Amino acid sequence: MSFSETAMTLTEDLLARASDDWLTAAEVIDVARRSGLQNPDDLRDLSVGLITRLIVTGFLIPGEYDGVGHRPWDCSAGEAVARIAEDWAARKDPFVMPGEIVWLDAPSK
Repeated sequence: MSFSETAMTLTEDLLARASDDWLTAAEVIDVARRSGLQNPDDLRDLSVGLITRLIVTGFLIPGEYDGVGHRPWDCSAGEAVARIAEDWAARKDPFVMPGEIVWLDAPSK
């Protein structure tokens, strides 16, 4: 088998990471680099798209780290996606630090 036949998709990689530990926006943009995109804005946009799909389909839960654990946001999936997109777009540098923008959790850890 070639590398491309055994490599995880971006989505599979994100879900595997989320099943092990909480996932940050910084990790998502790092995984998005595997797409071959180099422009930071394009990488951010791909990351927001991946996060959106995984939140809307129920595979990831957006929230915050409160010092003890993951605390889901008290809002709809649409409101969470809008918050993530707006917060990330407002930043001059799309390469955010771990813990900025959103913490993502898998629903059944």
